[in-house]
Amino acid sequence: MSKAQNNITKNISLFFDEIQKTISAVGESGFIKILKESREDSELTYQNDVSKIVIKIVAKEFSLSVKELLYGTSRLNDKTHALGVITLILITEFGFKLKEVSFVLNKNNTNLSRYKSEVENYDDSHPLDSKRLQKLESVKHQLKLYKENYEQRTN
Repeated sequence: MSKAQNNITKNISLFFDEIQKTISAVGESGFIKILKESREDSELTYQNDVSKIVIKIVAKEFSLSVKELLYGTSRLNDKTHALGVITLILITEFGFKLKEVSFVLNKNNTNLSRYKSEVENYDDSHPLDSKRLQKLESVKHQLKLYKENYEQRTN
């Protein structure tokens, strides 16, 4: 065998050894979960850095996966509110146009405009809206911390 073939064989063997060690440590379902989580960033293919960060923070705050937020069909969660928060933040905080947000989220501008309006009209005296307002403030706070940290790293 040539040196290149030996190298390939060695890497394949190492690859499967690591898979076996991981499965032994976390189990098959744990290993599958790790693979799915590591693939999550691939759902953010068309987004720029700003929108990726906003989407990740909002998804986490609303207890949604990025995949479910962007491509999911379930209507049993706060997905539309999360999309409204993303839309509001990208437009007001980062100067995106609705058409740009529509492209980033791969959603209809009419729906995004409606979701954004819902977020803008939250009533803090309403119990559900109060919780959603807390999530919105939490997202804004996390973004502020991220911005400060980013600016410190770049200076």
